[in-house]
Amino acid sequence: LDTAPFERRGSVTDEYLEIFKPLWFDENPSFSGNYYSFDSLQFSPKPLQRPGPPIWVGGQSRAAIRRSVRYGEAWHPVGANPASPLEPDQLSADVRYMHSYCEQIGKDPADLTVVMKAPIYDRELISGGERRRFSGQPEQIIDDIRIYSDLGVSQLILDTRSPDLNEFIEKLDWLSENVMSQTGGL
Repeated sequence: LDTAPFERRGSVTDEYLEIFKPLWFDENPSFSGNYYSFDSLQFSPKPLQRPGPPIWVGGQSRAAIRRSVRYGEAWHPVGANPASPLEPDQLSADVRYMHSYCEQIGKDPADLTVVMKAPIYDRELISGGERRRFSGQPEQIIDDIRIYSDLGVSQLILDTRSPDLNEFIEKLDWLSENVMSQTGGL
C-alpha cells in the first residue's frame, strides 16, 4: 500500500472505514472507491459481533468528530499534546459539535461513546504552572474523573505507562487503592 498524501488522509481514512462492512458481512465482498477497489474477495474469519466490532475513531479535528459520527461507535479525542488531556471547556465544545452533527445526519448521540485517555504517568505533574489533569492527590484525580464523566466521557483509558515494570505495578496498585476504590461506579 502506498502512503496517502497528507492532504487526502481524511478521505482515504473514510474509504478504509467504508471497506470494513463489506469485508465483515458480505460473502464475497467487493468495493469500488476512489483509492481502493477489489472484486469478489474471500475474507475470513467474519466477526461474531453484530452489527460488527465497535469502531473507535481517534482525533480531535472537526473532521475526526464527523468521521466518528458517520462511521464509528466511539470518539476518542486526542489533543495536540498526548501527555495532556483536553481541558473540559474544549471537550465540552467538541461534544456539543458532535451532538449537533449527529442531529444533522440523524444519528442518536447516545449511540456514540466518548473515550478519553487519562495520562497518569506521575502523581504531581505541573504544566505551565498548573496541575495537569489526572495528576496530583487522589481527590484531585477523582474530581477530574467526575468532571469528564459529567461532560459525556463514558470510558477512560488510565495510562500508567512506565519504562520500569516495578514502577508500573506500583502505579497500578496506588491507582487501584487510592483512586479506583473511591470512584463509586463513576
